[in-house]
Amino acid sequence: GFLVILTAVVAILTNVANNAILFIIALPVVYSFAMQNGINPIACMFILLYATHFAFLTPAACPNAALYYSYSNWVDMKSTIKQGGIVLFVTLWISTMLFGYFWAMLIW
Repeated sequence: GFLVILTAVVAILTNVANNAILFIIALPVVYSFAMQNGINPIACMFILLYATHFAFLTPAACPNAALYYSYSNWVDMKSTIKQGGIVLFVTLWISTMLFGYFWAMLIW
């Protein structure tokens, strides 16, 4: 549960903050958590790294989103943020939580 909550917070914050800095801040927390609970720390770090790269929702997070938002006469920004949030949490985050740890355990 702790890893799920932490990756959700990091996935949300990565849209308004720097990806690398969030990863560096959360990395010692995840490593300590994994070592204390007997979980594979590399797999947990893989999930955290993947969650920190969910930055596509705001123009500050992703250069492609900045280009996308510049065409305001083509795109409705409110619906984009709403649909982007659904894609962020439903598609990426839940699939990472369900399959990411098992995939990382297979690799490492």
